Amino acid sequence: MYKLVNVSKSYGKGINSINVLKSVCLTFPQVGLVSILGKSGSGKSTLLNIIAGLDKPTNGKIYFSNKDLNGLSKKEKKIYQNQIIGVLFQHFNLFNDLSCLENVMLPSLINGVNREDSKVRATNLFKQYHLEHLMNQRYETLSGGEKQRVALLRALINRPRIIIADEPTGALDSQNSVFIMKELKTLAKDHLVIVVTHNEALIKDYEDYRINIVDGKTSEFKAVFNERYEVKHSGKIKFSAVTRFIKLHLFKHKVRNIIAASSIMFSSLCLLVSLGYINGAKTSVDNYKKQSLLYTYATVAKKTKIEVPDSPIIISKLTRPSLEEISFLVDNISSLIVANNYQIVFPSVPSFNFDNKNISDIEFSPVYDFSLFQNLFTSGVLPQQDNFLEVVVNEEFAHHFGYSNQEIINHVFNLDSLSDINSKSPLGKIIKDEIYFNQKVKITGVVKEFAYLNMPRVYYPYLGLKKILSNFILLNYSKEVGYNVSIEEMISDASEEDANSSYCYSLFVNDLNEVNQLYDFKKEYDQLGTFDIASTSYTISSSYQEMTDIISTSLIAFVIIAIVGAIFIIVITAYSNFTQNKKESAILSVLGTNKLAIFNIFNIENLIVAAVGIFSSFLLSMPITLIINSIIEKSFHLSNLIAVPLLSYVPFVILIVAFVLSILATAIPFLFYENGFIVEELKDE
Repeated sequence: MYKLVNVSKSYGKGINSINVLKSVCLTFPQVGLVSILGKSGSGKSTLLNIIAGLDKPTNGKIYFSNKDLNGLSKKEKKIYQNQIIGVLFQHFNLFNDLSCLENVMLPSLINGVNREDSKVRATNLFKQYHLEHLMNQRYETLSGGEKQRVALLRALINRPRIIIADEPTGALDSQNSVFIMKELKTLAKDHLVIVVTHNEALIKDYEDYRINIVDGKTSEFKAVFNERYEVKHSGKIKFSAVTRFIKLHLFKHKVRNIIAASSIMFSSLCLLVSLGYINGAKTSVDNYKKQSLLYTYATVAKKTKIEVPDSPIIISKLTRPSLEEISFLVDNISSLIVANNYQIVFPSVPSFNFDNKNISDIEFSPVYDFSLFQNLFTSGVLPQQDNFLEVVVNEEFAHHFGYSNQEIINHVFNLDSLSDINSKSPLGKIIKDEIYFNQKVKITGVVKEFAYLNMPRVYYPYLGLKKILSNFILLNYSKEVGYNVSIEEMISDASEEDANSSYCYSLFVNDLNEVNQLYDFKKEYDQLGTFDIASTSYTISSSYQEMTDIISTSLIAFVIIAIVGAIFIIVITAYSNFTQNKKESAILSVLGTNKLAIFNIFNIENLIVAAVGIFSSFLLSMPITLIINSIIEKSFHLSNLIAVPLLSYVPFVILIVAFVLSILATAIPFLFYENGFIVEELKDE
């Protein structure tokens, strides 16, 4: 059955090489009890490991039924270890977390037999050896003799042709030692039983053949060698055996797995929230800049650089451009309206009386068409486009004066603003006229605007102011020139350097979809330095974008740390789960379990831990996002700033990356999972 030809085994290289076996030549019988005797370190266990396929010889050949044992494929070798041989260890190597019945069933499940048939076969063995009372007991409740008897049943479950026993009585008392040897002797009648021992006094009463090993050399014996045993392929290991170990591992490692899953959840949650901010900030910049009645309004002035003699200082002089000079804007933005700017007569911060208080720090801004912003109105109605005495305020204005959005509707305040306009007559004389606004103004609506850097603000109809100024006659100037001249006419006719021109034109984009074109021109001419296109809305949105960009950049570093942390946790968890159970892997391998099945036991455990952590972060991301967004909205009046991309590809990428990392972390130890590792783990304790 076995034939060893010049088998040698050495460890180390060069001068550090140690020869454990030296040119061993042996032929084993088909049946009988063969003892291998020798002192500790003589090489007897090494010889047994080579016969069992757990180790490879450095030189020489070992044949089993005329087939080179080292020439077997991985699948054939596992079948050989699972079906052809049954291994009995000195220290039993039973699984603590399995019942005795499950321990005995395990090789049958590994062989592909279904759970019910495996259970029947194992139960019959317990009955055959009168050990039924041990079936449902746990490993830790057994005596040494009972443990070795259960281990013997496990070795017999697949009806092997060969029993290999490594010091089977080494951990037993004399009474149990005799019992085990009697059982092995009985089995030797129709099996080949190979026993490694140093107990010559015990083995001599049971052995049929003896091999003595001294300093790596063996004595010889001869026996029949004429049978060819064909290896039959079995099915794959039953998944129930794998799932049983997965459940045991999850329970045994529950504290570590809970910590690992929690850490993965925290890292994934940080990653999701950070990505949510980056995603939400980008979206909010695009959305929030439209949430202002200033969005469509800007001014344009011509910029001229003037160098100061004998100084590095350069002064920028602003003047009102001609319509021809800004024709590039009109030609490219079809809805653009170029209009006079009236700040010279109606400043952006006029005086008014509100609830008997004189106010002079609230900004007034013109709107050409309120209907463009109907979606921003939270209460009230749109004012009449040509009625200057109907205005709209933002929520900040209402709250500033202690009113709710609804309470301030139809509230009336008194506009009380005085300004001067100086005009030059055709003869060069400077004529001064006073412009006095003393009107009662009614609030018709309230709008909710982008709150970032926003302040209380009043919006009035531009066309309403134009109508008033078109009918407002400059009395002193008209008297000087002999005909009526309105403020509107004076401003329209003002030269580019005349203060009455306000040194700029007002720009209104009457199509929301074209506003970005105006902003693009602003960015272009800011670089060229020839025109100054000023927009409060653009300034606020740009400032907001710069802030979000800075935070996003900082969060990218945080995201990287979170990713590295998650990778570290996954790798450490996967690696520690394997290293803590190396002996378990070695026992399963000796019982004939292939590498893939052993890998799956650890891999699926780690995948479950990673999945629990990742999916928990998905579930928690929504309530946590709601809480954070609520805090941000209360503190900074920014709504839905964090938008976790759960419905995008991001969660799938996170899950796939976690799974790939988990698989790789589990696979790394298996790259070094060689026979030497099994031998090392199964050494005498």
